[in-house]
Amino acid sequence: MMKIKKERKPFKREYIPIILAVIILFFLIGALIYLIGHDFKFEEEKANPGQHEQEEVLIDNSNSKCSKDELNELYKIAENIKVETEMREIEDKDNMVLNQETDQLEPAISIVPIMKFTNLNSKVYIFMSNNYNEKTEEVKPEDDKIEINGIQSDKIVEYTIEIRSNNYGCKGETIRKFNVRTPIFNSFSELDICESYPDYPYCQKYLAEDLPTMHDFQYGLQNYKKNLKSTAAPRFTNGSTTSGKKDENETTTTTVEKKEEKKENNDNKTIIYVIIGLVILLSMVAIGTLLLIKKKRSKEV
Repeated sequence: MMKIKKERKPFKREYIPIILAVIILFFLIGALIYLIGHDFKFEEEKANPGQHEQEEVLIDNSNSKCSKDELNELYKIAENIKVETEMREIEDKDNMVLNQETDQLEPAISIVPIMKFTNLNSKVYIFMSNNYNEKTEEVKPEDDKIEINGIQSDKIVEYTIEIRSNNYGCKGETIRKFNVRTPIFNSFSELDICESYPDYPYCQKYLAEDLPTMHDFQYGLQNYKKNLKSTAAPRFTNGSTTSGKKDENETTTTTVEKKEEKKENNDNKTIIYVIIGLVILLSMVAIGTLLLIKKKRSKEV
């Protein structure tokens, strides 16, 4: 018997938009299911206590007097240099205070940021300036590490640090540049009230923003207490709720231990709504295309 070969119908290009729409629909529906099934929390980025914020600055060495190979070597050295900040107590001999116990004048104790540089190299040196005063500092380290004292201030100080060439024909040229914003010691953190509200932002030992005024501290604390009361869950005792008195030992423990979680659920909802809208739109496009194809075929017949 002879096998009758079925003629293969040619692929019709008018189906391409529908196929693409279906593929995109599957992708969007999958993304929608993923978003709905996960509880995303968008929290405020918090600075690491006692550490600085660092931001690299782009530089242009196109007119450098060093060769390309020499620059590449200096780039590697500069990029390998690391900086860490340590908040340290030091004696301020320019500021003498009276010790009430010994009745003697002693240097005041200041808490200042210490910037610790590591992986240094003799082929480069450090040039530093800041936005607090006009003082500049040039440091040519003899070892591979060095410590530089920062400035004690009630405002955030930003240091501009340049790693400059100390070798070849491009001595003094900036090879790397970055800004460092050091934290400040928060004197309000030593107040007794901060023992009861240790999670209050202005009760943190170090701040990544300017020191608040006493008015700002007190006003913010009042709002913080209100928010804690409004978010505190009711307690249940013997089948009934108690929202009145609390035991002295339990005062602030149930509320203070609860950290304020700032969620941006609106962003998550917006993404979901956009995906739903795209799903509906693509579905309408696919259905409309199918109807047009059927209508076209019916006319041809």
